[in-house]
Amino acid sequence: MKQPYCRYCGKAIRKRTTTVYFVNTQEEKERQDRVSSYSKHVVGAPMTRAEAQLLVGNERIVSHRKRGTIIDGDRIDRVTTWDGESYESQFFCTGDHAQRFAYAVLRTEKYADLAMPAYRKVTGT
Repeated sequence: MKQPYCRYCGKAIRKRTTTVYFVNTQEEKERQDRVSSYSKHVVGAPMTRAEAQLLVGNERIVSHRKRGTIIDGDRIDRVTTWDGESYESQFFCTGDHAQRFAYAVLRTEKYADLAMPAYRKVTGT
């Protein structure tokens, strides 16, 4: 999909990304996966971006964070990935901009009668 831009402000719409956390054991991965549906957990301790890429597969890494401790060394503890085509929205950068756009459209003479079928049904228009 081509980069979409907000129809209200023209700003580029954010990529739909996933945070991938690297954990030490399969048990920890399973426990964390049960708790969070907004992120992924992968067993591994990558030290470089290239090692992290091997663990996450085809997803593109758009950012990473290293956690340096005496025990773990300077390993990457999480990355943010993008599938290369998904965006948060097709038309607007925020819900507020979608609402403002709708009001602006309905205030024009050309689209003053624009409505969804449910509205037409209850108003008889």
